[in-house]
Amino acid sequence: MWVHRLKIYPKFFNDVTSGVKKFEFRRNDRKFEVGDELILMEFIPNVNDLASGDGGSYTGKSCRCEITYMLGLSYLSSVQEYVVLGIKLL
Repeated sequence: MWVHRLKIYPKFFNDVTSGVKKFEFRRNDRKFEVGDELILMEFIPNVNDLASGDGGSYTGKSCRCEITYMLGLSYLSSVQEYVVLGIKLL
């Protein structure tokens, strides 16, 4: 089991913590697996730096989730390096 620390924007963070959002769509650059833990850290991006992905600040809020399901998208060539992660709030 691995623990992955990930940025998440406020709207999505609130949806996860309220129990409405039970999945994450992510690039699979960390070799996610069912049973891994996610630490989702609320992050407010700097609007001027959205294209580069740099800049912004963490709010200090975070939540822990477990990956309960994983759907690889290898059959879709345009998004094969992405996965849909079913998550459960811990």
